[in-house]
Amino acid sequence: YYLNDERVPFSTFASFSRNSSGNYQDSTYQLQTFSTDEPRIGDKGILLEPAGTNLSLGGTLSGAAVGVVGSGGALPTYWVAAGINTTEITEISSENGFDYIALRLTLGTGSARIRLMSSTDDVAVVPSDIITHSVYIKNIGETGDTVGRERRHGILWYNSSKVFLSAALASMPSGAGNFGVQRPTVTSSSPANSAYISHEVFWNPGAVNTVLLGIAAPQLEISSKATSYINPSTPDRQADVLTLNVPDGTYTIDVISNTGVTQTFSSQVVSGGSGWTVPVASLSTPYVRRIIGY
Repeated sequence: YYLNDERVPFSTFASFSRNSSGNYQDSTYQLQTFSTDEPRIGDKGILLEPAGTNLSLGGTLSGAAVGVVGSGGALPTYWVAAGINTTEITEISSENGFDYIALRLTLGTGSARIRLMSSTDDVAVVPSDIITHSVYIKNIGETGDTVGRERRHGILWYNSSKVFLSAALASMPSGAGNFGVQRPTVTSSSPANSAYISHEVFWNPGAVNTVLLGIAAPQLEISSKATSYINPSTPDRQADVLTLNVPDGTYTIDVISNTGVTQTFSSQVVSGGSGWTVPVASLSTPYVRRIIGY
């Protein structure tokens, strides 16, 4: 921290709290877990986020078993396959700190999907809730005709009777690289009459194909953007609270992100010896490298 062009050590002029554990993904895509009240500091700076909840019940991957589904194998609890000729779990493991499941899917010519949570699982929303879906993926291998193949992922909404209303789907990337590299996201506002949500990955291959895909860390959150991964077994991450113990006064404060973007907070009044608390919900980028006050 810099105050009037003087550098001040973090431990001297700052206090920090977070009433839960929290995750941090570094620049090499490794997922790290930090304990309650431990600042999430890594090679991208300090990670500061508001509170969040992962609504995806199927995000823990519990209940999965290696093998062909229906012949000894099992999808994770809450997952549902539809339109797939054969679903096989080939591996349940971890990579870069992410627990993942590897699927071999034999697809026909029609649409096929893996619902990461069913509409009957009673995860409620209200109209106008802004929802963000995200999932880490890894392409393990595909065969067959890929011309015209449609890959999509996203959010589905249902009314109070659990009748499908609409979906917000986006193209899904190939999943190149190891886990942590590709995390496709979809953000959309809940439509009128919506009461429940689900999310899925979807294919419309147009020809017989075999898809080998790894999936890790499904997440649904009431948020305008994807935040750091929240383990659904928790399932809440509390807000990061970073307070700079600066003298009373009025300041302009620059918060500089790990990518070099400066966000300026003007006319910040500090009084009563309370210091200045970083407004984490207003940060344009959650990874912070430097804070300069003047």
